[in-house]
Amino acid sequence: VELAFMGLSSEEIISRIAAKCSSQTVVCFIDHLASASSLLFPVKDIVSTLKNKGILTFIDGAHAPGHIDLNLDDIGAAFYAGNLHKWASAPRGTAFAYVDPAFHHLIEPAIISWGSSSSVKGQSATLADKFSILGTRDLAGFLAIADALNFLNNAYDGGFKGFLKRNQNLALQALKTCQNYFNLPIQTPPWQAMFYSLELPLTVTPSLEVFLSQKQEQLPIAKHLILSYILFKEYGVDAFLQVIQNKYIIRISAYCYNSLEDYQTLCTACEDLITKQILKGERGKGKGFLS
Repeated sequence: VELAFMGLSSEEIISRIAAKCSSQTVVCFIDHLASASSLLFPVKDIVSTLKNKGILTFIDGAHAPGHIDLNLDDIGAAFYAGNLHKWASAPRGTAFAYVDPAFHHLIEPAIISWGSSSSVKGQSATLADKFSILGTRDLAGFLAIADALNFLNNAYDGGFKGFLKRNQNLALQALKTCQNYFNLPIQTPPWQAMFYSLELPLTVTPSLEVFLSQKQEQLPIAKHLILSYILFKEYGVDAFLQVIQNKYIIRISAYCYNSLEDYQTLCTACEDLITKQILKGERGKGKGFLS
């Protein structure tokens, strides 16, 4: 279902998803927070709408834990998966999967291992038992999750809500900084998050190929991420700048280690690339934010 970069309201998103479902639809797979567009999907209302049609939902919450106030019971999805190594600050490789108890019998691990048979005589293994120890997987990262969550709860006054408030407010300030710098419409997204995407009024010039050839190094990335690579290598700016649908989309992210000066550095770096004629900038022709 085409949804990103279209400026759709929550009601229009729900309507488009529901319209694509038929009597043969069993499960609908939905993002919670989309990576490229930064769109926050109205998952609770989507789940409710599809449930009334007898359709199960699987929510891809890769960017949600530690990023927004997440309540799985309130969402009501049959299946939900989320990463903990992104915004929750846990080690890489840590994640979780939630399955509504009504559907536990449908799920089996890909690797049959220690927990497949219950240690309690006369009782069947639970879903948690089956997934507890898979083969020889290193569990050290999972043992660090509690410390990561403690960090989120104690980093700022107000606990986790204080953590969210600080970083979400910074993300909004960062967005407005870029909007101002590139003379874009000053728009406030209708949701709170730690990242937002906007279309920059930039185009690549033929000088980019010359610039890259002078570096005499093999690019370890896809072509649509070359600009992100240049920003990082040349300016020390780690920004997710990519080309989608022939538009130059940048995702502005904010976290504990960021300050407003970081986003001013980003704007200055883009200006320098324009001065070097690697990028061509046309201020005022992008969009304030994308949804």
